[in-house]
Amino acid sequence: MTQFWIRNMRLAGACVPLAFATPALAQQAVAPSPLWQSLTYGMTPEEALPAVQRIEGVKRVKLLPERKSNPGRRLDINYNSSKIPIADLPFELGPMFENGRLSKVALAARNQCGASAMQVFHQLAPALSAKYTAPLTAPQTLSERDIRDAERSSLTSSEPTSISLAFASDELAVLWIFKIKAEGRPPYPANYSKLGNSIWQLANLQYEQRKEECGGTGDRRMDVILIYMPRAAYDAAVNDAVAAERDKADRIADQL
Repeated sequence: MTQFWIRNMRLAGACVPLAFATPALAQQAVAPSPLWQSLTYGMTPEEALPAVQRIEGVKRVKLLPERKSNPGRRLDINYNSSKIPIADLPFELGPMFENGRLSKVALAARNQCGASAMQVFHQLAPALSAKYTAPLTAPQTLSERDIRDAERSSLTSSEPTSISLAFASDELAVLWIFKIKAEGRPPYPANYSKLGNSIWQLANLQYEQRKEECGGTGDRRMDVILIYMPRAAYDAAVNDAVAAERDKADRIADQL
């Protein structure tokens, strides 16, 4: 898996909260087409509401007014206990709107057991490969080494590390993101004090409790995110990422 792809597609890891940061496209530039289930590109929130309500696992949907802080979130969705079940994962739905029209659909299963990353990959990858057959230069495979590298990166930075795959048809692209989160044991205070020791003992106890989850691997977690968008929007985002990387390289070259 190329580091170039992982580095540039980390913009997907900066989701807000489920959106893939693609360049704005004129709504009329992309013909109305299915994104996921019966959700179609270009739908208004009022049109999307009944389509969302029919999805298995959705309990109730409410229309939200457009807000300056998050204009893309126009539907408030409540779920049954199992949420939207896909391959034994409980997904939540994130319809994203631009200029009052549906532009992307995201599915996210958050805070899952990281040790099952390869199992999830092997469950979903064959179906995605069979359904979305158009050629892409993006990675479409995942390995144990990719997961280990991401876990080490997360431990070092104390932040999630994203691994991005992508699949596409001529009309639609699916960005598949694994946000890998690894937690280390809290370090013992450098200078001993009763208060510091008490705080460390509490933090260590909480860490042990979290680690006991997922069959003893609860300190390794992941978010599994699928983002559906028009192929034109995906291609534009990739082209922008390539151009930004080229500009960065040119600036460095000018300084040398």
